[in-house]
Amino acid sequence: MQVEEKKSIKDVLIEVTAQLLEQKGYYGTGVAEILEKAGIKGKKGSMYHHFKTKDELVVAAINHAGKRQLKDWARVMRNQETAIKGISALIDNLIDRLIKTEFRSACPVSPVALEISNQNEEIRKACSNAARKWETSLATYLELNGIDEGERRAKVIFNLIEGAFLLSRIHHDVENWEAIRESVELILDS
Repeated sequence: MQVEEKKSIKDVLIEVTAQLLEQKGYYGTGVAEILEKAGIKGKKGSMYHHFKTKDELVVAAINHAGKRQLKDWARVMRNQETAIKGISALIDNLIDRLIKTEFRSACPVSPVALEISNQNEEIRKACSNAARKWETSLATYLELNGIDEGERRAKVIFNLIEGAFLLSRIHHDVENWEAIRESVELILDS
């Protein structure tokens, strides 16, 4: 990604880092690659002008990815007739994203959470915060669409989605998503 006139170097660094973290995780994402993809190769000072450490940039990227995911989910589920149709549209969107990225992009924070959250409290908190916001947003969506116990049901649906992300990346297929779609219908109809 090249630095665009409209975006600051800081914003480009955050976006590039979020993308790389989602695809490669914490340890697979190096500062040199971030700078290269951001179009500022060989200028570490540009990064360190905005972020004291790689970890500080990672936290900013996780926060960015969390907000981006919330917006994407809202866009996909908006204006659906029922909660079931909204979640089904979300599943279609997630499947499409997995396939288009050849299973490299799934949950924008789970690769980092699995790798480093036990070693870095600030990164763990950023991952937790993003996940809690997604779960809360899903619960609110369900409740606004007339589903009782939206928080409890959202937790189950969110766990199913996260599990499907993992299995899709491992198996390079989307077979688990249809089972999730059927499970969501059962969860929301009960």
